[in-house]
Amino acid sequence: MRTVEEIEIPTAESPFLLIEGGHVFAPTDLGKQSVLVCHDKIVSIGGDQSALVKTLGNVGRMDATNKFVIPGFIDGHLHFLGAGDFDAPLGRVPELHLSSVTRGGITSAVGLLGVDMDSKNLHSLLVKAHELERLGLTTYIYTGSFQVPSPYLTSSVRADLLLIDKVLGVKVSVADDNFPNLSFPDFAALAGQVRLAAGMTGKGAIIHAHMGRNQKQFQPIFDLLEAVNIPIEQIHPTHVNRHTPNTLAAGLKFMKRGGTIDLSSNMSIRSGSLTGMNPDEAVKRILDAGLPLSQVTLSSDANASMPTLDDQGRPIGLHNAKPSILHREWVHIIQTNHLTLSQVLPLVTTNVARVLRIEKRKGSLRPGKDADIVLLNSDLSIDTVIAMGRIHVENGRVLVRGPWEESS
Repeated sequence: MRTVEEIEIPTAESPFLLIEGGHVFAPTDLGKQSVLVCHDKIVSIGGDQSALVKTLGNVGRMDATNKFVIPGFIDGHLHFLGAGDFDAPLGRVPELHLSSVTRGGITSAVGLLGVDMDSKNLHSLLVKAHELERLGLTTYIYTGSFQVPSPYLTSSVRADLLLIDKVLGVKVSVADDNFPNLSFPDFAALAGQVRLAAGMTGKGAIIHAHMGRNQKQFQPIFDLLEAVNIPIEQIHPTHVNRHTPNTLAAGLKFMKRGGTIDLSSNMSIRSGSLTGMNPDEAVKRILDAGLPLSQVTLSSDANASMPTLDDQGRPIGLHNAKPSILHREWVHIIQTNHLTLSQVLPLVTTNVARVLRIEKRKGSLRPGKDADIVLLNSDLSIDTVIAMGRIHVENGRVLVRGPWEESS
């Protein structure tokens, strides 16, 4: 085991870092620019910054020639502790290590509980979020879990949102046969709690709705919108890219009412999902329906136990998909639909930041924003990852690991 001193990121000789010569997508295409960072913030973005660098004196430099410079990914649905969904005790997924997150280009993430709510709990989730943040990530959590009324950390969901900075909302399960007892009065009462908390805290106070396989699909959410005065922006349905049932069709109706849906990378066939639809196919259907990608986010849903399939599509074992599936599915969306970086980056940057109401700090490359920056190679593979101004991955090599990680 390494000591805390051994895992701390060394202090650079200069607080300034100039990332120069790269093609910057902020996510707007800014062309060839240089990005100047001081400690954990972006100071300036521009062309020739030689005069400024000369004034500052000692400035570190990073050559981004022939690379794309983009905002760090924000993963809005990541199982920090592991989510056990299959095979009882043998399906208990271990906790995430730091480098498994950063090597996927993720610099900010929201942790939440999975179906295993007994051997894993909200207190452990909060502690894990603090661990990952101490190592350099920006982390948040959702209180609650599958059931309604929801569990909480303090005295209520509302109090969690009021008293705990890291709590941005509450997870619930909708249309899932694992928890078929979602009563409308309880759901409405929860909506009242988050509505009040949003006004008192300025947080997004999101109802992050796990969409299950029950044929009710979005009906409980539509009923809630009809009966309770809660803004549709406070409801963020996830796992919408299901084909069994056709959850996406209901999700399109939700989008037409102004809502934003979340597509799960782990629901892809590539991840072994038996009921999911690849996110690139879901994006194609969204675009064919004439709906904007500004109402779509993409998360990983990583570190949950998933079936390993044979060549015939039959389950033959288990695996836990890594957080890097977020980057993998994001690349597939670009390539399958022939889209640009500027069109698809918002799904993992600005759109997520807007939903979570953290856009003042996160989601884009601008002076004053947090220095969460990823450098991509020309084939869109990840080269370098900078989180809060600290270099975690450089030239594809992990520089920073947590205290329990193997060194190789």
